[in-house]
Amino acid sequence: MSRTLWLARHGNRQDFVDDTWRDSAERPDDPGLAPDGLEQAKQLAKRLKGIPIDIIFASPFLRTVQTAQIIAEASDKPIYLEPGIG
Repeated sequence: MSRTLWLARHGNRQDFVDDTWRDSAERPDDPGLAPDGLEQAKQLAKRLKGIPIDIIFASPFLRTVQTAQIIAEASDKPIYLEPGIG
């Protein structure tokens, strides 16, 4: 039996679109997704719809968890955080 591994990068980061974000951030070294990054994650979830997903891994960075969460909700699968891929 063959298996397919999909690798995806997180959506666009908040600090890439807002130069002042870090100045008031609670966790300045862990930016979340920018508005267009959220849209990118939604588009990825849409693209993966109908493709069987067995498991979702994400690094513990906020932007990767946010991206994975959107995909997890669309595929009804849990997310497993893996610090080693951070």
